Amino acid sequence: MAASSSATRILVERALAPRGHADSLDDDGDYASEIGCEDFLAVNHVVDLGAGYGGTARKLCALNDNVKVTCVNISRVENDENKAVNKAEHLEGRIDVITASFDDVPLADASCDVVVSQDAFLHADDRTRVMVEIARILRPGGRLIFTDIMQSESGATRGGALMEAVLKRLQLNNLGDVRTYTGATSALRLVHFDDRSDQLAKHYRCVQSALQSREHESLSLSDAYRASMNEGLRAWIDAADAGHLAWGYLEFLRV
Repeated sequence: MAASSSATRILVERALAPRGHADSLDDDGDYASEIGCEDFLAVNHVVDLGAGYGGTARKLCALNDNVKVTCVNISRVENDENKAVNKAEHLEGRIDVITASFDDVPLADASCDVVVSQDAFLHADDRTRVMVEIARILRPGGRLIFTDIMQSESGATRGGALMEAVLKRLQLNNLGDVRTYTGATSALRLVHFDDRSDQLAKHYRCVQSALQSREHESLSLSDAYRASMNEGLRAWIDAADAGHLAWGYLEFLRV
């Protein structure tokens, strides 16, 4: 799911949760009881994997004057834009932008407190390798907080043509699931999964509606591109409605 402002806000707030204040994250208290606030590290260095244009990094800096962020992203075009915006906002000293893959991060062992990512790991060739690499760069007691588009149990067993259409749209061979990440390495322990799979279909319906409502505007989009977009969005919506897709916030503790 494309990162929305609300999704980014929630991710950032969870990343910056201070020691002793885990209960501020959820009204029902389930989050605090599962994570155990005594395990939290102070947050000084955050790594954003698949950082895109750097919006999450700048939000982190806006909410915490002491945090430094390393953006790891494979696209040089996105990274150049990220650097330019950071310079304009006088954040060069707080945000480092590195061109690299998130399964081969050029950072030292145990060098960061929190790793975040938004809807990026689905594009990884080897998701297990990504998790092992994250465990390497996190300090003990550090946290991994991310969102990802995954397949549900029904998607894996009964997805059929609906899932094939989704994978074709993404140019992927498969999607992971929660077990893909929990089983990757014993160094990372899942402490909370905030399942918000019901938001997927709503999100893509909104995107499709916006695209169709602006059909006659001059957006430099060819008819063929619009048709392809609508076809892809329809596949996402149908698969989500059928319960074949999963999405939410996953939080792991580096043990």
